[in-house]
Formats: sequence, structure tokens, C-alpha cells
Amino acid sequence: MERIIHFTVPKTLTSINIECIELARNLHPTWEIKVWQDPMRPDGYPLERYWEKANSGAQLSDLLRLDVLHRWGGVYVDGDMRLLKPLDNLADKFDFFIASHDGIVPINALIGATKTHPAIQALIDELLLNEPDWSVPPDRTTGPDIFVRALKWDRGATVLPRETFYSYGPTETHSRRNHRHSFGEHLWEYSWKGLDAATATPARRLRSAAKRAIKPALIGGFRLWHRIKSLDPSPSEKSIQSGQPRFYPVSDEIVFKTAHGFSVLADGNDANLTPAIVLGDYYELREDNFVRKTLRGGDWVIGADSSGASFCMLAAQSVRSFGRVFSYAPNPALVKLLFKSAAMNGMHNRVVVRPVALREVAGAVPLAIASERRDDVQAGHGEAVDVPCVTLDQEFPIDLPIKLLKIDAEDAAAAILKGARRLLERRCIDFVLIKVLSEVALSRWRRELGGSRWNELLAQLNLLTESNYVACTLANDGSLVEHNGVTVALDKSESRHLVLVARDQYAAGVETIGDRDEAIIKPLADTQ
Repeated sequence: MERIIHFTVPKTLTSINIECIELARNLHPTWEIKVWQDPMRPDGYPLERYWEKANSGAQLSDLLRLDVLHRWGGVYVDGDMRLLKPLDNLADKFDFFIASHDGIVPINALIGATKTHPAIQALIDELLLNEPDWSVPPDRTTGPDIFVRALKWDRGATVLPRETFYSYGPTETHSRRNHRHSFGEHLWEYSWKGLDAATATPARRLRSAAKRAIKPALIGGFRLWHRIKSLDPSPSEKSIQSGQPRFYPVSDEIVFKTAHGFSVLADGNDANLTPAIVLGDYYELREDNFVRKTLRGGDWVIGADSSGASFCMLAAQSVRSFGRVFSYAPNPALVKLLFKSAAMNGMHNRVVVRPVALREVAGAVPLAIASERRDDVQAGHGEAVDVPCVTLDQEFPIDLPIKLLKIDAEDAAAAILKGARRLLERRCIDFVLIKVLSEVALSRWRRELGGSRWNELLAQLNLLTESNYVACTLANDGSLVEHNGVTVALDKSESRHLVLVARDQYAAGVETIGDRDEAIIKPLADTQ
């Protein structure tokens, strides 16, 4: 990606704008900083025919950022985005990136793209083919809404984890904080709002005021309802009353509806996991409640999970359209079921299925898959297959804020943790939900391996909790109960899983944004 940072700014800049530009300049001494300031000179840009029609500074800024990225490439940064670290790693790794603060819409406050990138071209084409109604607010005409239409089903567009740039949302500015691996802090100051307010009609100002008052209340009410809904005191009674089937046909593939309402494909010949999920109620109630409490729209989740599509669909629902769930499934049969389940629920845009195993080093590993236990890819009998294996450090080479890693991989758990050494040492992963109390796995490890794999896993867990993580168990409602070490947590746990919680993940952001003196910057002659 081109080493250029673009700012589009109004005629009059606040000190916030100046501070953000200078921060970017100091962090990127070898990059070119282009400040594009109204009025712009027409020069054959694709959207310049609309410049004079834009009825607000926000609409004009939306058009300009697409035009300059299309022609020059690089990274567009809003005038109220404080960069916290250099963007070189992102520019090296990705040819396009954006992020979403809620998983519903991508926010165009920061966009990285190579020159003439197809995603930018698609956004420009969308505007050229369907001229916006300039009387409609910019978020619906030239801003985030067109990014939804253009990018929602684009698997080639990288949507970074929410907290890369948006550790807090526009209704959370009372508690400003940044993740340790945030690359930027969006202040949600709306640099153009003063200009827009001066030209707004009374009706528009009234609508805006009503929206600012009502939206936080609606969001708060929905979150409260969702939290109450997730706490089901009597799941068995509920499922029986709803007529959940007590039987299913044995076949290669069956479709059933989970307790969370997803339609999921499973292997009807499997005699272990499938009956537990299809005939049961909540397979892992504590774990499901924890996922619902923890994940937010726009988050990234990694699943090294042999239990199939149920967790994957729940996580995908929680992170929403512009979050991502990376599912590692070495079992070819489960890979097929995952793909189909994601498509059946309309979540194939946010679920990335990797048909590989996770281990300590990359290469290949022979796995034996028992036909009657499709979730168990380490069984000592069954069909043997060679599966490529990778490490999480290789899969995620940049330090990004990953919300959750779920490990349910039998006796490969220790190797998976070793392969994520950098991610864990640098606390890129906030929560590790790891299955450690599988009766089948424990009995086999103790019988066949003399406890060596179990001891290896314990050593890895103890190593993590001695430095960067805290050992916790799960209450029924999914809340965390902290313990003094892994041994105590294992003794106290009433579920199959432990949770490792990263320490000190957040630092205070800009505490308050008050009135600031305004200043004017004139663009350099060569910036346009």
C-alpha cells in the first residue's frame, strides 16, 4: 500500500484537527501527509461532478476521501482520529482495510486502500450509478450506508477488529479508553458538524436533536433486553414446552434448530456430539452465556473448536455482519457442515473456515477420525488422514485486538497455545475459553500417555497465569469468577471450560474534549 496519509478538512480547523494531523506526521516520518482542504480544484476525479451538489461538509468529505484514495492510494484518516501507533504493519499486510464500531456498518473514518483498489472503485460506481438524494443525511447517502451495500458480501475486503480504531462508540464517549493494541482513537468529534449546523434547516436540526436523544436510550434498552433474554433459568422446561424433538433420523447430514434459533447441519451418524446438541437443550449453557456477554459487533473470534457449527453460529451472530469468526476445522466432514451451516444462516460473509489443524509448528499432522465420534480427531482408531497444520502466530502476524480464542481440540490444546506464543505474550487475545475437563480426553491422556499431555497443558496454563492472564471459571449466567491460579480454578469449576482473562488491556483515552481554539491551515500547493 502507498505510504500516504490523507486528511480532508474544512476551511476552518479546530485544534483537534491540528493535533491529529501532527500526531500522524510524527508517527510516520517517511510517509507523505496530504491535507485536502475545501475548496478543491476539479482535476478529473471520478466524483467531482457531485462536489458542488453536496449540501454539507460531511457529504463533501465523504466524496473527497474516495476520490483521493482512488487516485493516490494510501490511508484516509478523519480529522478527529488520533493515531496511536504507526500504520506500517497494516499497510504491509493488507491492500484494503476498514473497521466497524458496532459490526453493523463499516465506519469510513479510517480507510486504507491501494490505488484504484476494486473496493474503492465499487463504492465510486455505486455513487455514479445511483446519484444520492442530497437532502438526506450523509450517513445514508455518501457515508457508512453505501459501505454496507458495497462491502457486506465482499470476502476480499479486510474488516479489522472493532478495537483497532473504535475501542468506544459514539454513545460511550463518557468512558474513553483504548485497547493496548489499538492503532487509533476516534474521538467522535464530527469535525464538519459546525459547518453543517450553520446550513441546516430547522427541521433537520430538530431531527438531529431527537436522534441524539432517542438513539442512546434505544441502544441501552436493547442491550438490557438482550442480557435478560440470555439468562434462561429453566432452559429444559422452555425447550420441552416448545416441542423440541426427542428423536432424529440417522443419516449423513441432518438439519436441526439449536436452542439459540440457528438452523445447523450435523452428522447424523455421529454418536457423541450430535445427540447431545440435537436432543439436549443447551449443550454448554455457561459458555454460551459468556459468549453473549463478552462479544460485541465488530469483534474478531478464533475457534479451534471440534464441536462444529453451534458455537460458530452463536459467535457469528454476536459479532454481526462486519465482525469475523475464524474457525479452524481439521476434520473434512466438519468443514463441509460448517460451510453449509454458515450459508444457511446468512453468515457466510463473516465466518472464515480454515480446513487446517492448529499446532505448535507449521507442517502436516496425521489425524485419525472415528466415524462414531466426528468431533474427536485424535481418536486412536478410525480413518487416518493427513491434514496441513499452521500456528496462530503465523495466521495472525500483526498485533491486533482479538476478543476471544476458544479451544476445544482434545489433546492438541497445549500445542495450540504454544503456536500462539507471541499473541498470548503480547496479550493480543482478551479471553481464552479452553476445554480442560473432558472426561474422555483425561482418561485417554492418563491411560495412554502417562499424563504427559495433561501435564504439558497444565504447564502452559500455569505459565500464562503467572504473567499475563488470570484464571477464571464460569457461573451459570456466564459471568466470570476469578481464582488464584489454575489449580484452584480446576477444583472450583463446574463446567468443562476455564477462561483465561488478559490483564490490564485498556489505557485511558482522551478524558474530555472541551471547547478548543480554532485555527486555519492553508494546504500546501502540491497537496491537490
